[in-house]
Amino acid sequence: MNYVYRFLGENDEVLYVGKTTNLRKRMKQHLISQRKDYAEEINKIQYKEYKYKNEMSIYEIYYINKLKPKYNVEFN
Repeated sequence: MNYVYRFLGENDEVLYVGKTTNLRKRMKQHLISQRKDYAEEINKIQYKEYKYKNEMSIYEIYYINKLKPKYNVEFN
């Protein structure tokens, strides 16, 4: 499946929006990566499943532009 996910911090502040086809693997990559600066701020993870990859990609860009996540650089 295809997923768009977002990490939320305190007071539901959107920290990061991303996309993946393997949710479990991608979450593990985020949480053990060298970029621990935002990993410690995560209070909640939300995700939505999409049937098609192009739909997933469109929604990722849409949410990044709409929500202006703190740690997204691309598309913001």
